Amino acid sequence: MCGPRILAILGLLAAVGLSSGAQAKDAKQIQLDLNALQDSDKGCIGVFVLKNALGQDVAKLGIRIASFSPDGHVSPLTTLSVAPFATNKTRVVTALLTSAQPCSRVGRVLVDSVSVCDGDGLDPGMCGGMLSLSTHAAVSLDY
Repeated sequence: MCGPRILAILGLLAAVGLSSGAQAKDAKQIQLDLNALQDSDKGCIGVFVLKNALGQDVAKLGIRIASFSPDGHVSPLTTLSVAPFATNKTRVVTALLTSAQPCSRVGRVLVDSVSVCDGDGLDPGMCGGMLSLSTHAAVSLDY
C-alpha cells in the first residue's frame, strides 16, 4: 500500500511530466526534415518535408542550404522556398544538392540561414531560432 506522502510525490511527478510534454507539443517551430536523397540525371535531389507549427501563417519562407561531400567540399548554396505557408500545413520541397554527381557524394547537409521569413511579427532571425531539424536520409542535417 502506498502512503499519502508517496501518492503526493507520484502525483507531483506525473504533473511535471505532463506539463513538460505539453510544452514540447505546444512549442512554436518550423519543422524541417531531410526526408530522402534521390539520384537523378541532373545530380542528387534532396527531398525536404516542412511543417509550419508556428501557430500563424507565413507569407514567404526561404531557407538557404548547402551540401558537403564526404571529404568536406561544399556545393553551391540553394534556397528552399515556400509561399504561402499556412499554419499547420505540411509542404514537400525538392532541391538539387549536387550537380552531375550522385547522392553518394553527399556527406552532410547544412542549413546556412533562413533568408526570408515574412509574416506578422516574423523575421529571418526569429524563424531561424524556431527551426527544428530531423533527417530520414543517410546523412546529417545541421544548423
